[in-house]
Amino acid sequence: MDGVGTSVVGRSRRLSADRRARPTYTLIWEEPFYSFDNSKRTLTDICPDMDGLGKYTIGPSEVWANTSDYDEVIDHVDYTKGYFYVRGKSYASLSTKRSGKTVTLTSTTKVYSPEKWGKVNYNPKVKFQVKSGSKWKTIKTVTAKKGKAAYKVKTKGKKIYRVTFSQVSWATGATSKSVKR
Repeated sequence: MDGVGTSVVGRSRRLSADRRARPTYTLIWEEPFYSFDNSKRTLTDICPDMDGLGKYTIGPSEVWANTSDYDEVIDHVDYTKGYFYVRGKSYASLSTKRSGKTVTLTSTTKVYSPEKWGKVNYNPKVKFQVKSGSKWKTIKTVTAKKGKAAYKVKTKGKKIYRVTFSQVSWATGATSKSVKR
């Protein structure tokens, strides 16, 4: 067998509104990858700056092979399915300001956008946390707007704060450095 070809087909997925990308995307890879080294490996190109971030579904795949003289062709559909995620790296930072007993916590959140070739504002649900002993306690969850979220807390003494948010299908989670204020 001299050549192996495969096609990868995905299904539509919704992108979040703040991504400013195409509303749906379907991965359709019709051009086969040819392997002339008689291996069972295949290759699929994913280009996040064109294809977007998120979950990609692969399979079923059509696999075909032929001899060098094209005398025999084998065509088979492999119904195995799978998926993988392509996520943008997220960043979280926390700044604080004290005025008397009130501490203002302000978070800035960004995510790497391959379409923009850089970091853009990101609007996750951020958790403002305070260190209590050796554990972190969530004091407030706020949805960021234009990459910013703020929360005011009243406290007498200095405490240690941080901000964190979870990963989603197209972006990693992140946690800021801790700040004592």
